[in-house]
Amino acid sequence: MAVVLGERPVLPVNAVDFISADGGDGTNPDDDYLDVGELFTGTPTITEAGTFLGWDLNGAAVYLASTDLTLANKVVNTASIVVKGNTVAAGHALQCKISGQQAGKTYGIRFLCGTDAGRTVSFDVLIKVK
Repeated sequence: MAVVLGERPVLPVNAVDFISADGGDGTNPDDDYLDVGELFTGTPTITEAGTFLGWDLNGAAVYLASTDLTLANKVVNTASIVVKGNTVAAGHALQCKISGQQAGKTYGIRFLCGTDAGRTVSFDVLIKVK
């Protein structure tokens, strides 16, 4: 089961934007998906999990199937970037271009990527549309 990060970026309708998800650096075990010194590697798999409906009794996100979004240019960051006001070192974030979002919806975006430690990390980010 994917874990939903606390991030909820807001996008305008019909915008084409580049979104980034911070995997952390291992110093905050409650929030970080990467261990200390670990990096994302390869090409991430980034997909639309669906339109967010709410949470089930176990705290897992519930989605309605959706194909509204186009996700392209899926990469691991190769230089330091800023995500939600924090500087994120190269190899610690996943990025993609997003378009096709519809007004008033919140989408789940599923990020899946290997690491240099041989693990596969999976998490969801919710994207709210104005």
